[in-house]
Amino acid sequence: MSEARRAPPQTVVVGAVTEDRFGSATRPGGSAPYAARALEALGIRARILTSAPPGTAIDAFATHEHTYVSGATTLSFAHDVEGAERRLRVLSTPDRALAAGDLPSSWRDADALILAPLLPDDIDIESFAARSASRIALVAQGLQRQVARDGVVTLLDEPAAALRAACDERTSVFLSLEEVAPWPGGAVEDLARLCARVVVTRGAGGADVYRAGHEVLHVEAAPATPVDTTGAGDAFAAAFTAALTCGATDERAGVLAARVAAATVEHVGPVRLPPLATTEGAAR
Repeated sequence: MSEARRAPPQTVVVGAVTEDRFGSATRPGGSAPYAARALEALGIRARILTSAPPGTAIDAFATHEHTYVSGATTLSFAHDVEGAERRLRVLSTPDRALAAGDLPSSWRDADALILAPLLPDDIDIESFAARSASRIALVAQGLQRQVARDGVVTLLDEPAAALRAACDERTSVFLSLEEVAPWPGGAVEDLARLCARVVVTRGAGGADVYRAGHEVLHVEAAPATPVDTTGAGDAFAAAFTAALTCGATDERAGVLAARVAAATVEHVGPVRLPPLATTEGAAR
Protein backbone atom coordinates (compact mmCIF):
# COMPACT_ATOMS: atom_id res chain seq x y z
CA MET A 1 0.00 0.00 0.00
CA SER A 2 1.39 3.43 -0.88
CA GLU A 3 2.09 5.97 1.84
CA ALA A 4 -0.74 8.45 2.42
CA ARG A 5 0.33 12.00 1.58
CA ARG A 6 -1.21 15.39 2.06
CA ALA A 7 -1.71 17.45 -1.06
CA PRO A 8 0.33 19.52 -1.14
CA PRO A 9 2.75 18.08 1.43
CA GLN A 10 3.91 20.48 4.13
CA THR A 11 7.63 21.26 3.95
CA VAL A 12 9.69 23.12 6.57
CA VAL A 13 13.15 24.49 5.73
CA VAL A 14 15.54 25.30 8.58
CA GLY A 15 18.74 27.26 8.04
CA ALA A 16 20.53 30.53 8.69
CA VAL A 17 20.59 33.55 6.43
CA THR A 18 24.19 34.49 5.77
CA GLU A 19 26.10 37.59 4.80
CA ASP A 20 28.57 36.50 2.13
CA ARG A 21 31.52 38.75 1.34
CA PHE A 22 33.38 38.45 -1.94
CA GLY A 23 36.18 41.00 -1.77
CA SER A 24 34.45 44.36 -1.35
CA ALA A 25 31.05 43.02 -2.43
CA THR A 26 28.50 41.67 0.05
CA ARG A 27 25.29 39.81 -0.65
CA PRO A 28 22.80 37.71 1.30
CA GLY A 29 23.07 33.95 1.03
CA GLY A 30 22.69 30.75 2.98
CA SER A 31 21.17 27.36 2.30
CA ALA A 32 17.65 28.40 3.29
CA PRO A 33 17.29 31.18 0.65
CA TYR A 34 18.53 28.88 -2.12
CA ALA A 35 16.19 26.10 -0.99
CA ALA A 36 13.33 28.60 -0.85
CA ARG A 37 13.96 29.73 -4.43
CA ALA A 38 14.07 26.11 -5.63
CA LEU A 39 10.74 25.31 -3.99
CA GLU A 40 9.21 28.53 -5.31
CA ALA A 41 10.21 27.54 -8.86
CA LEU A 42 8.36 24.25 -8.33
CA GLY A 43 5.21 26.02 -7.15
CA ILE A 44 5.63 24.93 -3.53
CA ARG A 45 4.85 27.28 -0.64
CA ALA A 46 7.09 26.16 2.19
CA ARG A 47 7.64 27.25 5.76
CA ILE A 48 11.05 28.74 6.56
CA LEU A 49 12.67 28.94 10.00
CA THR A 50 15.81 31.05 9.92
CA SER A 51 18.06 33.24 12.04
CA ALA A 52 18.73 36.84 11.11
CA PRO A 53 19.17 40.24 12.79
CA PRO A 54 16.03 42.29 13.55
CA GLY A 55 14.57 44.03 10.53
CA THR A 56 16.14 41.68 7.98
CA ALA A 57 14.02 41.18 4.86
CA ILE A 58 14.95 38.35 2.51
CA ASP A 59 13.32 38.46 -0.93
CA ALA A 60 13.74 34.68 -1.35
CA PHE A 61 11.22 34.09 1.44
CA ALA A 62 8.53 36.42 0.09
CA THR A 63 6.29 33.68 -1.35
CA HIS A 64 6.69 31.39 1.68
CA GLU A 65 5.60 31.47 5.29
CA HIS A 66 8.62 32.36 7.35
CA THR A 67 9.68 33.20 10.88
CA TYR A 68 12.93 34.62 12.19
CA VAL A 69 14.88 33.92 15.35
CA SER A 70 16.34 37.38 15.85
CA GLY A 71 19.78 38.01 17.24
CA ALA A 72 22.40 40.71 17.38
CA THR A 73 24.65 38.96 14.88
CA THR A 74 24.25 36.93 11.72
CA LEU A 75 26.31 34.15 10.19
CA SER A 76 28.87 35.87 7.99
CA PHE A 77 31.45 34.32 5.67
CA ALA A 78 34.33 35.74 3.67
CA HIS A 79 34.99 33.97 0.38
CA ASP A 80 38.66 34.47 -0.43
CA VAL A 81 39.27 33.53 -4.05
CA GLU A 82 42.74 33.01 -5.50
CA GLY A 83 42.69 31.55 -9.00
CA ALA A 84 40.79 28.28 -8.91
CA GLU A 85 41.02 28.05 -5.11
CA ARG A 86 38.42 29.45 -2.70
CA ARG A 87 38.98 29.69 1.02
CA LEU A 88 36.03 30.15 3.37
CA ARG A 89 36.38 32.11 6.60
CA VAL A 90 33.79 32.62 9.34
CA LEU A 91 33.54 36.29 10.33
CA SER A 92 30.62 36.09 12.77
CA THR A 93 28.09 33.55 14.01
CA PRO A 94 24.47 33.67 15.23
CA ASP A 95 23.80 34.14 18.94
CA ARG A 96 22.42 30.62 19.27
CA ALA A 97 21.40 27.53 17.34
CA LEU A 98 18.02 27.11 15.68
CA ALA A 99 16.02 24.45 17.54
CA ALA A 100 12.75 22.58 17.08
CA GLY A 101 11.26 24.64 19.90
CA ASP A 102 11.49 27.70 17.61
CA LEU A 103 8.90 26.22 15.24
CA PRO A 104 5.42 27.77 15.43
CA SER A 105 3.00 25.18 16.81
CA SER A 106 1.16 24.91 13.48
CA TRP A 107 4.40 23.87 11.74
CA ARG A 108 5.24 20.95 13.98
CA ASP A 109 3.54 18.21 11.96
CA ALA A 110 5.45 18.80 8.71
CA ASP A 111 5.67 16.01 6.14
CA ALA A 112 9.26 16.94 5.31
CA LEU A 113 11.99 18.78 7.19
CA ILE A 114 14.93 20.20 5.24
CA LEU A 115 17.75 20.93 7.68
CA ALA A 116 20.67 22.90 6.28
CA PRO A 117 23.40 23.58 8.84
CA LEU A 118 26.33 25.69 7.66
CA LEU A 119 28.40 25.14 10.80
CA PRO A 120 28.47 22.22 13.23
CA ASP A 121 26.42 24.13 15.81
CA ASP A 122 24.08 26.56 14.02
CA ILE A 123 21.17 24.08 14.05
CA ASP A 124 20.24 21.76 16.92
CA ILE A 125 19.86 18.73 14.66
CA GLU A 126 18.96 16.39 17.51
CA SER A 127 15.92 18.44 18.52
CA PHE A 128 14.53 18.32 14.98
CA ALA A 129 15.24 14.59 14.64
CA ALA A 130 12.87 14.08 17.57
CA ARG A 131 9.97 15.54 15.53
CA SER A 132 7.46 13.28 13.81
CA ALA A 133 8.22 14.31 10.22
CA SER A 134 8.05 11.32 7.89
CA ARG A 135 10.99 12.61 5.82
CA ILE A 136 14.13 14.52 6.81
CA ALA A 137 16.63 15.95 4.36
CA LEU A 138 19.97 16.80 5.94
CA VAL A 139 22.04 19.11 3.76
CA ALA A 140 25.04 18.21 5.83
CA GLN A 141 27.88 20.45 4.68
CA GLY A 142 27.98 22.31 8.00
CA LEU A 143 28.44 19.11 10.00
CA GLN A 144 31.57 18.30 7.99
CA ARG A 145 33.20 21.66 8.62
CA GLN A 146 35.67 22.58 11.33
CA VAL A 147 36.55 26.18 12.09
CA ALA A 148 40.04 27.23 13.17
CA ARG A 149 40.66 30.04 15.65
CA ASP A 150 41.26 32.45 12.76
CA GLY A 151 37.90 31.48 11.25
CA VAL A 152 39.28 29.45 8.36
CA VAL A 153 37.00 26.55 7.45
CA THR A 154 38.39 23.11 6.63
CA LEU A 155 36.70 19.76 6.03
CA LEU A 156 36.76 16.64 8.17
CA ASP A 157 38.43 13.59 6.65
CA GLU A 158 35.65 11.21 7.77
CA PRO A 159 31.90 11.41 8.47
CA ALA A 160 31.34 13.56 11.54
CA ALA A 161 30.00 11.86 14.66
CA ALA A 162 27.08 14.31 14.60
CA LEU A 163 26.29 13.32 11.02
CA ARG A 164 26.24 9.63 11.84
CA ALA A 165 24.10 10.27 14.92
CA ALA A 166 21.56 12.21 12.85
CA CYS A 167 20.94 9.33 10.46
CA ASP A 168 17.87 7.11 10.60
CA GLU A 169 15.49 5.49 8.13
CA ARG A 170 13.76 8.83 7.44
CA THR A 171 16.92 10.75 6.64
CA SER A 172 18.38 11.59 3.25
CA VAL A 173 21.88 13.05 3.50
CA PHE A 174 23.12 15.50 0.85
CA LEU A 175 26.82 16.29 0.46
CA SER A 176 29.09 17.48 -2.34
CA LEU A 177 31.93 15.53 -3.90
CA GLU A 178 34.35 18.01 -2.32
CA GLU A 179 32.99 17.20 1.13
CA VAL A 180 33.24 13.42 0.81
CA ALA A 181 36.52 13.35 -1.16
CA PRO A 182 38.70 13.19 2.00
CA TRP A 183 36.75 10.21 3.41
CA PRO A 184 38.25 6.72 3.40
CA GLY A 185 37.05 4.23 0.79
CA GLY A 186 33.62 2.78 1.48
CA ALA A 187 32.64 5.53 3.95
CA VAL A 188 29.79 6.83 1.78
CA GLU A 189 28.37 3.32 1.40
CA ASP A 190 28.68 2.76 5.16
CA LEU A 191 26.81 5.98 5.85
CA ALA A 192 24.06 4.96 3.42
CA ARG A 193 23.42 1.87 5.56
CA LEU A 194 22.44 4.16 8.42
CA CYS A 195 19.90 6.26 6.53
CA ALA A 196 17.45 6.28 3.63
CA ARG A 197 20.06 7.47 1.11
CA VAL A 198 23.19 9.54 0.65
CA VAL A 199 23.21 11.88 -2.32
CA VAL A 200 26.60 13.14 -3.48
CA THR A 201 26.39 16.08 -5.88
CA ARG A 202 29.22 16.36 -8.41
CA GLY A 203 28.63 19.72 -10.10
CA ALA A 204 28.75 19.33 -13.88
CA GLY A 205 29.25 15.60 -13.24
CA GLY A 206 25.68 15.23 -11.98
CA ALA A 207 24.98 13.34 -8.75
CA ASP A 208 25.16 9.85 -7.31
CA VAL A 209 22.49 8.35 -5.05
CA TYR A 210 23.64 5.66 -2.60
CA ARG A 211 21.04 3.37 -0.99
CA ALA A 212 21.77 0.25 1.02
CA GLY A 213 21.05 -2.85 -1.05
CA HIS A 214 20.85 -0.94 -4.35
CA GLU A 215 23.24 -0.11 -7.15
CA VAL A 216 24.49 3.46 -7.13
CA LEU A 217 22.07 5.59 -9.14
CA HIS A 218 23.81 8.19 -11.29
CA VAL A 219 21.90 11.36 -12.17
CA GLU A 220 23.13 13.32 -15.17
CA ALA A 221 23.53 17.07 -14.82
CA ALA A 222 21.11 19.21 -16.79
CA PRO A 223 22.62 21.55 -19.40
CA ALA A 224 23.56 24.95 -18.02
CA THR A 225 25.76 27.96 -18.61
CA PRO A 226 27.24 28.46 -15.14
CA VAL A 227 27.63 31.96 -13.74
CA ASP A 228 27.81 31.18 -10.01
CA THR A 229 27.68 27.68 -8.52
CA THR A 230 26.98 28.89 -4.97
CA GLY A 231 23.79 27.31 -3.63
CA ALA A 232 23.39 24.72 -6.36
CA GLY A 233 23.64 21.84 -3.89
CA ASP A 234 21.06 23.44 -1.61
CA ALA A 235 18.65 23.89 -4.52
CA PHE A 236 19.25 20.30 -5.68
CA ALA A 237 18.53 18.92 -2.20
CA ALA A 238 15.33 20.93 -1.78
CA ALA A 239 13.97 19.92 -5.18
CA PHE A 240 14.95 16.26 -4.73
CA THR A 241 13.25 16.14 -1.33
CA ALA A 242 10.12 17.86 -2.57
CA ALA A 243 9.80 15.38 -5.43
CA LEU A 244 10.26 12.38 -3.12
CA THR A 245 7.67 13.77 -0.73
CA CYS A 246 5.20 14.01 -3.62
CA GLY A 247 5.81 10.35 -4.51
CA ALA A 248 8.57 10.47 -7.13
CA THR A 249 11.16 7.73 -7.50
CA ASP A 250 14.79 8.57 -6.80
CA GLU A 251 15.45 8.64 -10.55
CA ARG A 252 12.65 11.10 -11.30
CA ALA A 253 13.52 13.19 -8.25
CA GLY A 254 17.11 13.38 -9.47
CA VAL A 255 16.12 14.54 -12.95
CA LEU A 256 13.95 17.31 -11.52
CA ALA A 257 16.60 18.34 -8.99
CA ALA A 258 19.24 18.52 -11.73
CA ARG A 259 17.05 20.94 -13.70
CA VAL A 260 16.59 23.16 -10.63
CA ALA A 261 20.33 23.13 -9.88
CA ALA A 262 21.10 24.03 -13.50
CA ALA A 263 18.76 27.02 -13.31
CA THR A 264 20.39 28.10 -10.03
CA VAL A 265 23.96 28.22 -11.38
CA GLU A 266 22.90 30.49 -14.23
CA HIS A 267 22.29 33.35 -11.76
CA VAL A 268 24.24 35.16 -9.06
CA GLY A 269 22.77 34.76 -5.59
CA PRO A 270 19.41 33.33 -4.48
CA VAL A 271 17.30 35.09 -7.09
CA ARG A 272 13.89 34.10 -8.43
CA LEU A 273 14.12 31.22 -10.91
CA PRO A 274 11.85 30.61 -13.90
CA PRO A 275 8.95 28.26 -13.15
CA LEU A 276 9.98 24.64 -13.64
CA ALA A 277 8.25 21.27 -13.97
CA THR A 278 6.12 20.56 -10.92
CA THR A 279 6.86 17.92 -8.31
CA GLU A 280 3.54 16.28 -9.17
CA GLY A 281 4.72 15.88 -12.75
CA ALA A 282 7.99 14.38 -11.55
CA ALA A 283 6.10 11.81 -9.50
CA ARG A 284 4.32 10.37 -12.54
